Amino acid sequence: MVSMVVVKDMSRFGRNYLEVGLYTEIRFPELGVRFVAVNDGVDSDNQMDNDFTPFRNIMNEWYAKDTSKKIRAVLRSKGMAGKRIAVRAPYIRVVVLEQLVLQNLQRVMAYVKDDEDEFVRRVMQNKLSAQMAEQEQAKRQLEKQLRRIAELDSIIQRLYEDHVTGKLTEERFTKLSRGYEQEQADLKSSVESLRELVSTMETEEVNIQSFLKIVRKYTEPTELTPLLLHEFVEKIVVHAPDRSNGRRVQQIDVHYNFIGEIDLSPEYIKTNT
Repeated sequence: MVSMVVVKDMSRFGRNYLEVGLYTEIRFPELGVRFVAVNDGVDSDNQMDNDFTPFRNIMNEWYAKDTSKKIRAVLRSKGMAGKRIAVRAPYIRVVVLEQLVLQNLQRVMAYVKDDEDEFVRRVMQNKLSAQMAEQEQAKRQLEKQLRRIAELDSIIQRLYEDHVTGKLTEERFTKLSRGYEQEQADLKSSVESLRELVSTMETEEVNIQSFLKIVRKYTEPTELTPLLLHEFVEKIVVHAPDRSNGRRVQQIDVHYNFIGEIDLSPEYIKTNT
């Protein structure tokens, strides 16, 4: 059993006013845990020195929110001025990228013409695997949020009991319960969205025939034209370079309209000299 919690200052323990208050004013006293914030002079064994602590918690949360707001304002100002605000993106020369995408497209089209049935089977298999991974992730997130909703029910019930028995003032009860109830309402909204997402993924189908119809319009392309790119390609993902093996390896993923990514993506390899 933990008997004492020591932190450098209150901001290190947390910047969420409601959560910090839950532990320092309810959980720790109930469990007999002594709480000390060294730099702020907070010691739960000396309540006379702790009167300012709730206000300090509010200031810590306000400081984090204010800093975030200022950062967003600076980024917005830079964006309006036409300055770059994003992190540096992975770089690859356009001529190299075009050649890699063209090679990938040629491979995919040759695959379709050589064995259309096998191509369809592979696309369905890839899409099914991707959907299952996304669905599992959504289900895990859904379960996590449902557990948190149940946990909030218990927390709100305990707050009510502490309020009834006089352990918690009316003002503190109102602030804490309002915050937890808002979090619970947000979670319930998110849960509905996740349930809808899971249900949609279970019924989603791949429109392979639309892709095959486009392939049949073309012979083997020798140039990546804007029309060809528009008809075939949904997006291109350029990964950051990997130099772990002494060579510069940069992966390029090509996602096609209607069918997504086919596992034929080329790699751009440049030996360092």
